[in-house]
Amino acid sequence: MSSQPLLNATDAGSLDQAESGSSGPVSVTELMARPPDKIQELLSESGVRHLGYVTSNAGYILDLFDDDSMRTAGANDSNLDYVSMWQKKLKNRSHPRDEQTREIELEASVVSLKHAADADDAGLINPLLKKSQQHLLPQKAFTLPAVKAVITYKWTSWAQQLLWLEVAFYALWLFGFQAFVLLFQDEDTAKSLPELLASTRGFGTVVAEAAALLGMAPFLWIEACTLREYGLLGWASIWNIMDVVMYINQVTIAVMHLVRFHVGSDVLSCLMAFQVLLLWVNKVQYFSRVLQPAKNPFIDTLTVVINDVKWFLFLLVLTLWGFACAFYILFRHDQQHEEFRTIGAAVLTTISMLLGGVDFKLIHQSHNPDVATILLIAYVFSMCIVLLNCLIAIMSESATKVADNQEERFWHGRAVVIDELETTMPAWIRKRFVPYPTYVHILQLSDRSKSTGAAPAVGSGNAGMEARAPDPHRVLCCGDPCNVGRPPLSNRLNARRVPV
Repeated sequence: MSSQPLLNATDAGSLDQAESGSSGPVSVTELMARPPDKIQELLSESGVRHLGYVTSNAGYILDLFDDDSMRTAGANDSNLDYVSMWQKKLKNRSHPRDEQTREIELEASVVSLKHAADADDAGLINPLLKKSQQHLLPQKAFTLPAVKAVITYKWTSWAQQLLWLEVAFYALWLFGFQAFVLLFQDEDTAKSLPELLASTRGFGTVVAEAAALLGMAPFLWIEACTLREYGLLGWASIWNIMDVVMYINQVTIAVMHLVRFHVGSDVLSCLMAFQVLLLWVNKVQYFSRVLQPAKNPFIDTLTVVINDVKWFLFLLVLTLWGFACAFYILFRHDQQHEEFRTIGAAVLTTISMLLGGVDFKLIHQSHNPDVATILLIAYVFSMCIVLLNCLIAIMSESATKVADNQEERFWHGRAVVIDELETTMPAWIRKRFVPYPTYVHILQLSDRSKSTGAAPAVGSGNAGMEARAPDPHRVLCCGDPCNVGRPPLSNRLNARRVPV
């Protein structure tokens, strides 16, 4: 079996642009100069060009693919020998991972746009994101095959590794600050900084604080570069604003602690508690969404839910405030009851009753027990039964909406991360370590393999892979045929098996 090549081709030759009657692929600049609806239409209809089909023993490469995955590779030619190219890319698959005799069919294609994987405005991702932020393109555009291929190529070739480096800096920030909080708990706030550094525990506290600041530094740079690239309006979002709050809060805590300014005050304790919450909730969910997408990512769900229920929450708060004022007035002669002695206490008590903390003894001991009982029944019915259940129903519908758009949000989120990394990357690192090929090639399961689980057997079922020439009337365009007017390819090709 080891003597068999991994790939074998039915070599149909290659067609240059003159033979195929093509005027050449459109560039990214030409594409982005068109109206937004035309951009999405062109990406959908001709963003990916079909090259051919290949078949292979399932034991060799089936574990590399599923119904939604693709393998990508960069090249400077769109009409190269794709079988030889993928032979080199999959050379580590010279032995099967498991023994299988069935063969699967794979589809080879290429992104039609030249330099689609380039950085910034020269590539495809950055202009699409800017148009998406301007609400000119929907997030669905990021699920088109051409866009997914570019995102996948950038992600697998360099972005994933760079993001793990970013995660390492974040872990340094997160756990450094966590260690600082734990060590700070029993600190003698009356000590000066030199006295603090003289003790082992105090020295550890300062080191942990310095580690947190060091871990935060790359994120400050990323935020500044993103703001410069997209401008204030393109940058401004609730999550970016929360990031800025985290940076300011972290620096404020460090300054207060190191200069010994109100170290023993409750202000510092509140800032530290708020910072711990932001660090664990905001960034952890951000990284988990991109590295290991959940079915309902917390950040996406929370964003959609807040947007859908904001006006209903406003109505809920107004209703709660009305009942709190009513109870406060009704209990104005019952000052011995702390629950309604002030308007603030009345609001807290009504919130407690909303969550099930109803004290009937308190109601019956008021000067107007009958009116208080009627008011309580009205409050429980309107707030606990009607409005609260309506709120739960709206939130459930919003969560379902997030699940329905999961793929769009995932690919858009990954594109945002890639563009953020690329924008903030120093030029010398980008030039030395980041590849920018002219074309992005794709290898994925064919539609027939997805629907049947295996392609028809070819040959004797050996370890080789066989490629078929593309249908002369079909170019891969999101699963739909296009360019029907092209002359039959079979009239000009003489198919033959060529071992690679």
